Amino acid sequence: MKYLFIIVAFLHNTLTAQILYVQKSVALPKFISESSGVCKMPDGNFLTFNDSGNSSDIYVLDSIGNYIKTIKLKGANNIDWEAISVCYNMVYLADIGNNINNRNIFELYYFKYNINDTDFNAEKIIFTYKNNIFLTKSQWGHNFDAEAIICLDRNIYLFSKNRTNPYNGICYLYKINTSHISSSLVPIDSIVVGTKGFFSNSITDAAISPSGKTLALITTKKIYLFYDFKEDEFFRGKHAEFTFDKFTQKEGVCFLNEDTIIVTDENHHFIPGGKIYYYEVSSFLNGNKVYRSQEIERVDIKITSNNKSSNDGICEFKLHRNEKSKYIDTLLVEIHSLKNGIATIFKVNEVKSITFLKVPLIFYYSFVAQNYFFRIYYKNKLLYSSKIKE
Repeated sequence: MKYLFIIVAFLHNTLTAQILYVQKSVALPKFISESSGVCKMPDGNFLTFNDSGNSSDIYVLDSIGNYIKTIKLKGANNIDWEAISVCYNMVYLADIGNNINNRNIFELYYFKYNINDTDFNAEKIIFTYKNNIFLTKSQWGHNFDAEAIICLDRNIYLFSKNRTNPYNGICYLYKINTSHISSSLVPIDSIVVGTKGFFSNSITDAAISPSGKTLALITTKKIYLFYDFKEDEFFRGKHAEFTFDKFTQKEGVCFLNEDTIIVTDENHHFIPGGKIYYYEVSSFLNGNKVYRSQEIERVDIKITSNNKSSNDGICEFKLHRNEKSKYIDTLLVEIHSLKNGIATIFKVNEVKSITFLKVPLIFYYSFVAQNYFFRIYYKNKLLYSSKIKE
C-alpha cells in the first residue's frame, strides 16, 4: 500500500519569528539535572524524570517546582526515556530516544497513577518503525529518533526528531493505538518545521492543551503552536512560531492551563539550565489581554481605518500610569501582519525614557496590513496584545 504525505512548510525564508519572553522561572531540584519531559496530572502536580542512563524513577513536583516524592516504576528500564503524557490518570512514558539509530524496538510504558502510591508496576506497548531500513550503529543522518508524545482520546501521537544530513527539517507524525500491545508504525502526516538546523527545528517535546485545541511543539530554540485544527489533523489548521528569549537545552513542555505553558530544560556546565520556565501564550492566539506592571496600570487601544477601501489605518495606544509612576524606561511596540494564520513583525517602534503626565500617554502608529495585530512590551514583559484581525 502506498502512503501519500502532504508536507506543509513554515516559509521560513519570508517570516520572522517573534520572541516569547519568560514570565517567571524556578530552579528544579538539583537531582533532576536532565529533565527530558514533563506532564501535569489531574491533581495539579507535575511528573518529570531524568533521561538515558539514569534510574527508572519519576519525580512528583508541585505547581511551583517543589519536590514532593519519587515514584519507583517497576519493570521499566531507562534506556533513553524522552517524553511523558497523561490521559485520565493513565501515565504514558516513552522510551524512544535513538540518537545514532542503533535500535528499532521501542517501549511505551504506562501505569495508572494514584496520588497515594509511590511504587507502580509498568505495562508496556512495543513498537518499531516499519520504514527504518537504514538501521546501523554509525548512522547519524536519519529521522527515526523521537522525544515528543501527546495523549489525545486515548491514542498516543509521536513526533519525530529530525537528524537528517543534509538537514531537511521534516517532522513525522505517528499514531499509536493504546489498546494494541505492539505496533509497526508508519507516518500519518508530516510537516517541514524549518531548514535552519537541528537546534531551531528538531522537535524535543510536545504537549496538548487541556481543551485539546492547541498543540505545542518545542525545540531548544523555538516553540510552535498549532490551533484551529480538526480531530488529529494538527498540521491542517493555523500555527504560530516563536523564539524563546533564552537558549538552553529545552526538552520538556506541558500546559499549566489554557493560558500558560511550562518548559523544563537540562543543566550542563556549557549550557546552564535545570529550571522550570513559565510562558503566557493565550494572548498570541486569542488576544485582548492587559498586563499590569509596576509603572503601567493598563493599556487602551483604538484602531481606525483611513477609509473603507483602504487597508491603511491608525493605531492609537493610550497608556495609563500607576499613581507612583513618573516615567517608563523602554516601550517596545510590535505591529504584526497575519497571513494564513502565521504572524510576522513588519514594524517595530522603541520609545525610551518617556515622562508620564497626569493625563494618559498617547501614541499613534500608522499601519498597512489586511490582517494585523499589535503587541506592547515593557521591560521584556508583554503588556498588551490586541485581538487578531482576519
